[in-house]
Amino acid sequence: MFASLGDSPLGRGSIRFWRRSIGQNGTLGERFRLPLPETDLSGNINTNYNVILRVMGLYKQPASVLLQSSPSYLTPGHFDIATGEFNGNYDEWDANSSTNGSMPSTSDVFTFNVTYTDGTSNSTKNTPANPISASPTAVLSAYATGLTPTWNSSSVSTTPTFTWTYPAGASSYNYPFQLQDSNHNTIWSIPAQHSHSNGFSSGITPSITWGVDPTGGGNTPTVSSLNSNSTYYWSIQTTDGNGNEATAQVSFMTAQVPLTLPASGTAAATVSVPFSQSLNASGGSGSGYVFSVAVGSGTAQTVPTSPTTISITDGLSVTSNGSQLIFSGTPIAANYLSITVSVTDSASDTATPVTYYINVVNTSAPLTLSSVSLPQGIINQSYNSSAIYASGGSGSLVPGCSGGGNGSGKSALRLYQADGMSACVRSKRVFWLM
Repeated sequence: MFASLGDSPLGRGSIRFWRRSIGQNGTLGERFRLPLPETDLSGNINTNYNVILRVMGLYKQPASVLLQSSPSYLTPGHFDIATGEFNGNYDEWDANSSTNGSMPSTSDVFTFNVTYTDGTSNSTKNTPANPISASPTAVLSAYATGLTPTWNSSSVSTTPTFTWTYPAGASSYNYPFQLQDSNHNTIWSIPAQHSHSNGFSSGITPSITWGVDPTGGGNTPTVSSLNSNSTYYWSIQTTDGNGNEATAQVSFMTAQVPLTLPASGTAAATVSVPFSQSLNASGGSGSGYVFSVAVGSGTAQTVPTSPTTISITDGLSVTSNGSQLIFSGTPIAANYLSITVSVTDSASDTATPVTYYINVVNTSAPLTLSSVSLPQGIINQSYNSSAIYASGGSGSLVPGCSGGGNGSGKSALRLYQADGMSACVRSKRVFWLM
C-alpha cells in the first residue's frame, strides 16, 4: 500500500504498508535493517501488516516530520519521524509500526506537520501547507508460495538450495531474497543489503543454489556453510513499482551431523623440545564437548578444561577448551605413547573412540647398524651367524617387535631382509625370527 506525501525538489515522503506471511508471535521491522518476523516453531502461518512512514530529504532537509494523526491501529498515533536523523549523513529514514492485526484500507488518512532545517514550515515550491494529508492507494497481496526448505523439511543440508513459486503477474514485481540465523543476523541477501536495487526479476529461475548469486551480482553467503542442528529463516519478498512489499518467510532446521573425531595418526615429539598438538571434535550438537583419554591399557580419565591439566607421561599433559583437546609440554624421556580418545557433546551424543600415537624420540645420536654379510638360512636347521649391532637413537620400543632371544622388555627394533625374514635388535644383538 502506498501514498505520496508530496514530491518536490525540497523533499518527499511516502506511506507503505508492508504485508507479510508470518508466524505467531512474530516481530516486525524495517526491511534489511531491523529484525524480520519469525515463523513459529510449529510452522503456523498468519498474515499481518506493518506501516512504514518514509521521509527522504532532497534539496531541503526536514528537521521534523510529525505524524499528527493516524488510524486507530497505530500506537502511538503520533510521533516525530525525522527528528535527529537528517544530520547531513542520511537522505532517508523510515519509521515502522505494526497495524496490530488490523487490515489497512485505502480510506485511511494520515496527517503530518513538516518543519525544515531553515525553520520554515513549508517550502517555496508550492508544496501543501501544514498539515499535509495522505492516504494509501493500493494493497499488495502477491506472495511467493511453495517455499522450501521449510519447518517440516527433514534432514536439511547445511548448504541448502532455496526454491519457491512466483505469484500471479510475476513479471510486474521484483524479488529480494534474504537468509538469517536464529538471532536475525543476515547471512545472505540478494541484492546486497543497503543496495539501491529492489530485487531481481521473475526472469530468474525460482531457485537459489547455495553460494551462487543467480543474478550474477556476486552476492554470496557470509559463511561457507550453515551450522548443523540450527534454526534459520529465509524469505522471498515481492516488491511493486510503488515500493509496496509482500513478504513470505519460513523457518527451517538443518540436520545434525554425527559427532566424530579425526582419523588416527601419529605425532612426532623430541626429548627436551616443547611439544604442542591439538585435536578437534566435530558434528553432534556442536557444543559442550567433553573429552576423555586412556593412555595405553590404562583407565580412561575425563579431561578437565583449561587451565587444569592431567599428565599423560613425564613432561606431557592434556587439557580441553571445550571444543579442542590440547596436548602440550616438554617430554623428558623417549617413549611411544598410545592414547585412546573419546568425546561426548551437550546432547549426550558419543563419537566412536579413536587411538592416536605420540612418538617421543631422543636425537642425541643417530641410530646405526653394524655392517655384516649374513649367510642364507635353511628351514628347520639351526642357524648361527655373526651378530649385528645397533647403536645410537632413542632405543624406543617399536610395537609388534617381540620374541627372539633374551632381554625381554628392553628396547627393540625390527629389521627386514629381502627374502622376508625379520629380526629384533635387543640389547644391541640381532635374533632372526624364522
